[in-house]
Amino acid sequence: TVSAAQKIGYKNRIPKLFWRGVWNWKRLWYIDLAKENPDIMDMKDVNWNATANGVAHRPSNAYVTLEGHCDYKYLAHLEGSSYSSRLKYLLLCGSPVVYNPVQYWEEYWYHLLKDRENIIVFESARNEAALKKLLDHFSHNENKMKRIGQKGQQLVLEYLSEHAVSCYWWKLMHEYAKLLGYQPILHPDAIHIDDFLIGTLS
Repeated sequence: TVSAAQKIGYKNRIPKLFWRGVWNWKRLWYIDLAKENPDIMDMKDVNWNATANGVAHRPSNAYVTLEGHCDYKYLAHLEGSSYSSRLKYLLLCGSPVVYNPVQYWEEYWYHLLKDRENIIVFESARNEAALKKLLDHFSHNENKMKRIGQKGQQLVLEYLSEHAVSCYWWKLMHEYAKLLGYQPILHPDAIHIDDFLIGTLS
């Protein structure tokens, strides 16, 4: 995603609020509003259609790759019916992300999100006037929006790199071990997780 972001400068990106995903009732308002305002919003649901044999699936014409999201100046992250994991990938585009706060599913790093610093928090769902006012603010503050997008990208590169995530899990497991009332013993038939996965997939 970072390489895709580097290919197109922020000023050359499409000035619309962009989103793709699976339909649900929480997202319907945004999808319907985008149909009425195609000049400032491009938000569509992606349907996955079964092929003739009913096994493989192909996306509808609305499908856009994660890299393709980087073509837009403003991205949206909307909560789904379960765990919505794409936020970190959207931030990597370097475009400011409009974040409708989730109710149920959060990742361990969400406390690092700061409104108007590395993300744009929008809590007025179903308020058309508020969203249009926000998008108008974006168009008149391009440099500020660019900085917010850059800060979001930096957050992911610094705190969600492979090394940083490994450090998090190492710390988590060590702290968890302190809560155990016994000393775990490695099973004699235990194998390394990588060996298990390779053996399972091969």
